[in-house]
Amino acid sequence: MIGTNVQTRIEQVQLSELVQPNLPTSPEKIEISIQDPKSPKKVHYIFCIFVNPGSGDSQAALLTKLDIERMLFSTLKSKDVSAEVLIFNLRDPTSRLAGLNTVRALQEAGHTNIRIIVGGGDGSIMWMVQEMIKERVGFEQCAIGTIPFGTGNDFSRTLGWGPTEPKVLLGKHMSNFKGLMTTWADAQVEHFDVWEITIETYENGGLRQIHRPQGKKFEKRFMTRVDPQTGKEVQLTTFSKLMCNYFSFGVESRIGYGFDKGRTKSRLGNKIVYFWEGLKKLVKKTPRLNDVVDNIESLKVHQNGKEMNWREVNIDEMEFTADDFLMYPGSNQAKATDDGKVHKNVSVIKENPSVFLCLNIPSFMGGASDPWRCSKGKIGAHSHDQKKLSDFEDQKIGDGKIEILSFGGPMAMAAERFMPGQGRRLGQTRGPFIVNFKQAKEGEKPIHTYMQVDGEFYDVVAPKRVRVSLCPKIPQGKINVLVNAAKRKGA
Repeated sequence: MIGTNVQTRIEQVQLSELVQPNLPTSPEKIEISIQDPKSPKKVHYIFCIFVNPGSGDSQAALLTKLDIERMLFSTLKSKDVSAEVLIFNLRDPTSRLAGLNTVRALQEAGHTNIRIIVGGGDGSIMWMVQEMIKERVGFEQCAIGTIPFGTGNDFSRTLGWGPTEPKVLLGKHMSNFKGLMTTWADAQVEHFDVWEITIETYENGGLRQIHRPQGKKFEKRFMTRVDPQTGKEVQLTTFSKLMCNYFSFGVESRIGYGFDKGRTKSRLGNKIVYFWEGLKKLVKKTPRLNDVVDNIESLKVHQNGKEMNWREVNIDEMEFTADDFLMYPGSNQAKATDDGKVHKNVSVIKENPSVFLCLNIPSFMGGASDPWRCSKGKIGAHSHDQKKLSDFEDQKIGDGKIEILSFGGPMAMAAERFMPGQGRRLGQTRGPFIVNFKQAKEGEKPIHTYMQVDGEFYDVVAPKRVRVSLCPKIPQGKINVLVNAAKRKGA
């Protein structure tokens, strides 16, 4: 039975269309009483909505405050489509686990029209993917969509779901919500690459993040782990994180790290804070590529048809494919040769970029539109003998490739939002590849740089290497996503 307060909030939705059966939230026992997946009467969609109630000015909490676990809709706009909605709290461990178990049970029962909808920002998307991996939910049997309650929402922008949540989420008699479900049901399903970023530091290093304990001033803390032998906390020197949008290091990440110090609960307030941090960092020196990077390498090259580590192959015997490369910053150009011999695929990065960007989608930091496409014809590296490199292919979100760009001075990244095309193309690869960092000389302070993965910022002290590869725990490194083709970015 639905409480009066709930009926008021959803504006007197018809009881014949909304029910709240005894669907348990306990992960130990989940009962499913839904339409037979083989029934020919109607196409039946199951929308499992996982809500992060803290996202986007906490607007996502509207769905969890409904106090409704299950809704049935006999018809959407099409008479041949029915839908069932199950709502779970992504932040609540019990509710989240119950939802994941439900999805897995639905898959085992043969249901193919399962749509996982994440109510939150880009971070919530990858959180959901990580939980699906953990609970062994099949990625091939469902598609992931989003209600963009976050701040940047680059994932949502790219797939055509817009930069912000709908102005009216529910509407009278659930009309707006039913329209949203119709759009989900009509959406295209496409492959989407998910990458794994592994950051490794030297023993004297680590990764610092900004923490803001409630009611206290922000703190810079090193990330830690518990030593299994001593039981004590030690600084983390290796850290892995899934990435759906982008990874970068340089001045842009330093601005973001400063932004975390003053982050607010208001979108407008956050934009003001970010703008202010950008102005401050323009007058401060931030390490550039030549200061911190030794080289950038594809892990494998080919010799006699076999994959080899490039260090194990004589340079004149290397057989590079289109995805293989070995690249040096301009300051290390001399290393591009080996006793006067050099392979044509060994290249040198031009000038001294302030930002190194690995881009998986045609959107960056909630505003920069399609940096890869806009940089067409602009190459940020040249061969060891100063010859121009050929351009690369168009970007696609599910082709198993990641695009690598550089940006020049500190103003270039900011200007990209207003004058697209500031980036310079460095590469396009299936990976895995590694960025190797320099090591400080004995007695000197450790080198450090600033990095970000999907808008999470880190001050990395004594970086050693970063490995970028398709996520090995997801089949082929791909998930299925819902695309609103009529409104997607670039359509």
